[in-house]
Amino acid sequence: MVDMEKCGAWVLTCAFAASSISAATLTYTGANKGDWNTPGNWDGGSVPTIADDVVINAKWVQSAVSISAKSITVTGNGSNAGLVIGGKNMTKDDVQKQVPYNDTAATTITMTVADDVSLSNAHLSLGGRRSLAKCVDTIGATIGGDFTLSGGAIAVFYAGETAGVDCFARDASAALLYANANVVTIGGALDVGASSYLYAENDSLTGTPVFFKPGTVNVASGGTVSASARGWNKFNYKATPYPVGTISDANSYNGLTYAFAPDLHI
Repeated sequence: MVDMEKCGAWVLTCAFAASSISAATLTYTGANKGDWNTPGNWDGGSVPTIADDVVINAKWVQSAVSISAKSITVTGNGSNAGLVIGGKNMTKDDVQKQVPYNDTAATTITMTVADDVSLSNAHLSLGGRRSLAKCVDTIGATIGGDFTLSGGAIAVFYAGETAGVDCFARDASAALLYANANVVTIGGALDVGASSYLYAENDSLTGTPVFFKPGTVNVASGGTVSASARGWNKFNYKATPYPVGTISDANSYNGLTYAFAPDLHI
């Protein structure tokens, strides 16, 4: 359910979610590692829009461009399964070292979902790490409801280029980095369940933070929110004006806006 008070500037997205328009449920029926943007890959015969609930079961689905949906539910059954947006490779291991679909052009890749996104024993990547001397795609995500990772799910958001800053410039000013951060807005709860992982790719190849703005954050014991081995190696929270403190297992944070970003050694 969408909390309209938390939607902030995303009025259009929330309006879709709260409207009386009847949403279709579109289940992916195409081949494994198929294209999100092929109408015949969906049981409704059309590509999902902001009005549609999307269901993906035990398959990989890929989109080279931005996507939208009313809700997204991805479920694995012990096999690799997931959604890759703007990335090239579709295996569990590759999600954690994703390369972009197109390594030659700077492309903005976004995911806009009016209600909930749920990953159960399934995986998600948005964007990708470019080859040496290139920065990754600029990415962003808006989720109007909850973002839930359970059953060993993995989600990775790859930071984009910082405007006007060499993507290798670790000494860029914090103000510039945060002004150009890649933002993931979550209107409801960010829930990271046991054995599940949320990563942000914030390393010297990317140059800029991924700035998460959830309504609440819940990390279960055994769940992980991590930037380990990804450049600055630390997630921080509560930007006032820049992040302080460190998120760890078995913590629940409520009523604040958090910035999960690399430790900039401020």
